[in-house]
Amino acid sequence: MITQQERRIERIVLVEPRAPGYHIYSAFTVPRLGLPLMARILRGRGYAVDVFVQEREAVPMSALREADLVGVSATTSTAGEAYKIASFARGMGKPVVMGGPHVTFVPEEALCYCDIVVRGEGDETFPELVDALRDGADLNAIKGLSFYDNTGMVRTEDRPLVCDLDTLPPPDLNTIHFGKKMPIIPVQTSRGCPFHCTFCSVTEMFGHRFRTRSIENVLDELERYNGRRVFFVDDNFTAAPKRTFELLTRMKERGIRLKSWSAQTRVDIAKQPELMELMRETNCTRVYIGFESVNPKTLERFNKRQDVDDVRFAIETLHNHRVRVHGMFMLGADDDTPETIRETLRFANRMRIDTVQFLALTPLPGTKTAHELEMAGRIFTHDWRLYDGHHVVYKPMNMTPDQLQRGILWGMLQFYSWRQALKFAVRLDSLNAALRILGSGLVRKAARASGDFSAWLHSHQDQISDWARARGYEFDASQATERLVEYKRRIKDSALEKYETMRLKISTAYELKTRAAFVSLEGDIDRRRARLIKRRIKKLARSKSTVVLDFAQVQDITPEAGDYLARKLGRFKRSVRIKLIGAKDEFRDKLLGAAKNVPSFEFFDSVDSLQRNLLMPTRI
Repeated sequence: MITQQERRIERIVLVEPRAPGYHIYSAFTVPRLGLPLMARILRGRGYAVDVFVQEREAVPMSALREADLVGVSATTSTAGEAYKIASFARGMGKPVVMGGPHVTFVPEEALCYCDIVVRGEGDETFPELVDALRDGADLNAIKGLSFYDNTGMVRTEDRPLVCDLDTLPPPDLNTIHFGKKMPIIPVQTSRGCPFHCTFCSVTEMFGHRFRTRSIENVLDELERYNGRRVFFVDDNFTAAPKRTFELLTRMKERGIRLKSWSAQTRVDIAKQPELMELMRETNCTRVYIGFESVNPKTLERFNKRQDVDDVRFAIETLHNHRVRVHGMFMLGADDDTPETIRETLRFANRMRIDTVQFLALTPLPGTKTAHELEMAGRIFTHDWRLYDGHHVVYKPMNMTPDQLQRGILWGMLQFYSWRQALKFAVRLDSLNAALRILGSGLVRKAARASGDFSAWLHSHQDQISDWARARGYEFDASQATERLVEYKRRIKDSALEKYETMRLKISTAYELKTRAAFVSLEGDIDRRRARLIKRRIKKLARSKSTVVLDFAQVQDITPEAGDYLARKLGRFKRSVRIKLIGAKDEFRDKLLGAAKNVPSFEFFDSVDSLQRNLLMPTRI
């Protein structure tokens, strides 16, 4: 709960959390612009701001210790990691603010982990909030906030969207700790989308009104990136074709020559031949288009306002202008069947789309799709880590979740195959051949990363409807193991050396709903037994499960064992998720002291608090 009092706020740390595990975008990181834009505004007000893109660089413990305020942005798939960082910083006594599309739609959930939620666009809200926290001003007067006070949860009036984008400065990309030179520069020229696809949260977050920056304003920013690669992050870069034509024309006249540029657009672009010629002249190399489906009924259900002939014509026209196409297909709608997946693959290969993504329909909070599936009781998990388009989280109408999951993986593996690479090599298209080979490795790596979920989905189809509804833990008895280790420990005193018998019982069981591996420790731990525990964690972590270590029944940990475990737990990869229950204060301090960056482990005081974290709230 936030109290109204003055506080020292000089240093601010902003974090863009990483997505869980490995995914298809892991090799191509383009930071989102919300946090560097905030950094520019706040630096203009005299604050010291650092932005960490966790996909590229871990958040150092030293940065959190020195921060007076921590801000964390969250999309739905990164919400789990965002909550973990927020909880960790809050546990260090730092005020924590969260923002982004996910927490905008579920602020009551986010307030379990942070102090204040900024809803919607935060360009004006967040700087006002920082000043108010510094001065001890009344937060109720600031639009777009959710927080708790003495009366309970407060939701202030919604803040209107920013009408004039020219009033906002360009994002300060230099504030980002990116690890190395940014290969692709993100640039935004507009916000909002005039369309209303049922599965998309963009219009719910940024509105239907298409808001733009002035041409001159955009050119001033682009001038700084002359000779660089640029990605226009607009949801639809060509939503206003005349404006796009003018922007590219003025870019040529001003002598701005980008090494290459790419953008998101729609199939409508094919109906603008003059614009497409200009795109090619200004070094547009690739466009990203949400084709979504080759099933006419699905396109109608998605409210895409396009048909399959439009998709076909767009691909052919773009290729004729030597612009490569990245096509995105959303599979699993109520009119889709397993045959739809096969037909989508045949279409993608027949049309020689350069790169594709076959994604599972994902019910993102705030969308019409999420509301409809929730009301029908078809969503079987709210584990936000799975809401990335690579995992099926609901029950499709005409196939099982397992069929959809395996069908999408099969489609990706067939598209990115050596056989397809060879076909392009025969046509002397070396770039597409190389992309197929690179994609094959990425898809296989992503498949291994989600292997435990796929196996769970296949083996528990009959129980799937009860996964999110059941509230208690439910262990798989067939995989439970128990090991009792007895050993002698030497005790020295003034009279003589003595020995005493020590025991350590290690019990392991897999929990069905959360896919977590519970390791209960009972007895005493010395250095040798600590190594045994570390090996057990490493083995369990290979399955990409969350590992829960329960120290509640541990009587004694020798100093050497504590030091050893602290070092090892502090160095586990970030992909390994470790949660600890019952760790004593001394041991906690050692663990935190050994961690140089935000660690892969987090503490819980009770099984109940852990349960809430693992299961996540079940209401959208």
